[in-house]
Amino acid sequence: MEFVGEKVRITTVTELDLDFIGQLECDASIWNFEETVETDEEKVREKYRSHFAVVDEKPYAYDFVIRRLNDPEDTPIGIVQMWSYVDYRKSWELGFAVLSEYAGNGYGSEATRLLLQFAFQALQAHKVVGMCNSQNVRSAALMQHVGMTREAVFQKELWWNNQWTDQYFFSILDSELSQSNRIGEGGTQMTTLVLLSDLVFESNDTLDQRIRSLFNSEQPSIGYIPSCSDPDRKYFQHTRRYYNQIGIDNIHYYDLDLEYDESRFNSIFECDAIHLSGGNTFYFLSLLQKRNVLGLLRSYVKSGGILIGVSAGSILTTPTIEIAGYGEDADENNVDLKDMKALGLVDFEFAPHWDGSEDALDSLKEYTRVNRMAVYACQDGGGLVMDGESVDLYGNVRLVDHRESGSVDE
Repeated sequence: MEFVGEKVRITTVTELDLDFIGQLECDASIWNFEETVETDEEKVREKYRSHFAVVDEKPYAYDFVIRRLNDPEDTPIGIVQMWSYVDYRKSWELGFAVLSEYAGNGYGSEATRLLLQFAFQALQAHKVVGMCNSQNVRSAALMQHVGMTREAVFQKELWWNNQWTDQYFFSILDSELSQSNRIGEGGTQMTTLVLLSDLVFESNDTLDQRIRSLFNSEQPSIGYIPSCSDPDRKYFQHTRRYYNQIGIDNIHYYDLDLEYDESRFNSIFECDAIHLSGGNTFYFLSLLQKRNVLGLLRSYVKSGGILIGVSAGSILTTPTIEIAGYGEDADENNVDLKDMKALGLVDFEFAPHWDGSEDALDSLKEYTRVNRMAVYACQDGGGLVMDGESVDLYGNVRLVDHRESGSVDE
């Protein structure tokens, strides 16, 4: 069997895949949140052989190898699998693993989504469950991203790292799959982004209403990530007041800096949206790199989560933060950041706090000529909303490109 997504395809494990499977299953660095790791590759191969389909027998498990669509060498990069959990209840348990060098690109999420579609459509499953070590932030985030709900915490369930550790229990029902995976035409996952120059009260009712309309829940939740610690919550409270104004009250603060708590941070991916604040863009990106959050944020968005950026937070959604160091009001790179690559969720750059002058646009046009990248210049009070493939502009926003130009003023 083979199932194809936008980036990966998953194919049923065969004898030819067993050497790869054996190496992957015995690689302790991949399974560092497991209680035990098999060391005998031949035992692994025999286990997978026992799952091979037999005529007139109902399979106990389904194992698939993950491969990238754009890879001419067709290299295996991971596995997704399912085995019977409670047969008479038509429930299955899933598992997944992606080699570390391919993590953070949405491959695991897409492969798991394809597996869930197979479970519910081909196997007529009623429920699919998944479990992970509570310290395994990436696995928990992936299951959350594909629409699974964390139903329980099994306290002190696992003996891991010489201590008793909690285990998370996730599940998804057949009726929930279509709701949780916001698939657009052609089977692609919808990308929902809001890029703002600043949070200005009573600036653009049309934009405020558009942001509110992105949420399906009557009581949505937003996880707020500051660009640096905000001990007095001054900027957080400003942001909270803005969202309260448009009818969203459930706002939570998640610090990547001085108050960072990895186990707590994991819960941000359960929020309907994540808000990236303004501030020094270089310092903010350095925090995202330090805490290994860039890949998690990409997976969150690619799996249907809403990402809202303000100023520096908006710049971080683009391929690079180079523009943060450009111009008279540039951010200072006090952390001596070398790697400027950002989330890369869009194919343009974003210039907040445009003063509305043509001189500033001329300067940005030179920037686009040198860097070969279009830029949206945005005045405070304006913004850009991407929902799927559409890009809608609000307020005074100008597309700056040495090849073409365009603007909107609502």
